[in-house]
Amino acid sequence: MVVNTRGIVLHHINYSETSIIAKIYTEQFGLQSFIVKGVRQRKARMRMNLFGPLSLVEMVMVYKEKSTLHHLKEINSAYPGTGIASDMRRTSLAIFINELLYKSIHGEEPDTTLFAFIVDAIKYLDSTNDRVAFFHMTFALELTQFLGFSPLNNYSPQCRYFDLQEGVFVSAPPLHPYFLNESLSANWHQLLCQQVMDEWSSALRDNMLLKILDYYRLHLPDFREMKSPEILKEVLH
Repeated sequence: MVVNTRGIVLHHINYSETSIIAKIYTEQFGLQSFIVKGVRQRKARMRMNLFGPLSLVEMVMVYKEKSTLHHLKEINSAYPGTGIASDMRRTSLAIFINELLYKSIHGEEPDTTLFAFIVDAIKYLDSTNDRVAFFHMTFALELTQFLGFSPLNNYSPQCRYFDLQEGVFVSAPPLHPYFLNESLSANWHQLLCQQVMDEWSSALRDNMLLKILDYYRLHLPDFREMKSPEILKEVLH
């Protein structure tokens, strides 16, 4: 059937000399793969720049329920933002968010609330004048709510260690090695409350990001190594 839906482009690879296969998170059908023929030709009917990471698009697609590869009839920009592309810091954050989504969203089940959350985050990153040094970390922690392993923010003077494996603050270091010490647990609590401190050093930000990714690996067994944190180290310092 032919349907209209919105989408968020997460990834594409070249397919033959003129075509691509694109992974797009759609509002109606979840994550889907599309073959886009002839898009790499000079006079292509569809523009290649619409398939960049985190592009927000409106599509007319041919959906077949049991198919793993669908066809696009039309695709247009749903949000012609320029803020991300014009600022290296925001570009690097978008690269990280895109990679995180691509490596953590795998199901075809639609989730309109998750879709709206991602769209709002992209638009905020594109348009905000606020500082964005912590944006990627708060986004990653908020995303866990939709992925099913949101950490419990039960931090207190009695519960001062965050157990990465169980996703809760505990009163004493657990027997396994997957936990944060008292200092990092307090920082984790700040992130959960979105009360991050300007005095955080770049080294602390880097370390906390690695802990967040450790948390993802513990709860998503097929979560693969990410490359974009190395880009962030260079750009955000």
